[in-house]
Amino acid sequence: MIQLTGIGPMFGQYVHFARYHKGIDYAEARYRSEAIRLMNLLGERLAAVPWLGGADYSVADVATYPWLRNAGPMGLPTEGRPKLARWLDAVAERPATVRFLEKIRDIASATDAARSVATPDGLDRMFGRGRYARVA
Repeated sequence: MIQLTGIGPMFGQYVHFARYHKGIDYAEARYRSEAIRLMNLLGERLAAVPWLGGADYSVADVATYPWLRNAGPMGLPTEGRPKLARWLDAVAERPATVRFLEKIRDIASATDAARSVATPDGLDRMFGRGRYARVA
C-alpha cells in the first residue's frame, strides 16, 4: 500500500516539480520533504525485514524499486541509509532487474533526445496544460 498511496504519487509529484516545472519552490520543497519521509519509512521497514513485503521478494519490491533507484539523481539524499542501500543492491542483482536496467539504457538516449526537442505545445499536451487543460 505504501507504494500505491505514497511512493508513486509523491515521488511522481516531486519529479514533476523538480524536473519539469521548476520555479515553484513551495511545491518542490513539499514533495521533496514527503519523498524523504517515505525513504525514511522504507528504511525503518527494511531494518526489520529483508524485503518490503516481509521475508520474500514481492510485487511491493518490483513496484517501488524504479522510484528509489533514481533517488540520488533526482536530488534526494541517499547517504546514511544502509538498509535502503542494501535493498537497492539486492533488487538490482535480480536477473529480471538486470534485464530491465539494460532495456532502460537502450531507450534512455532516444527519450532524452525527444524531450530536448519537444515544442512548448507538445509539452502542454504532455502535461495537460494550456489549451489541453481539462477544465470540466
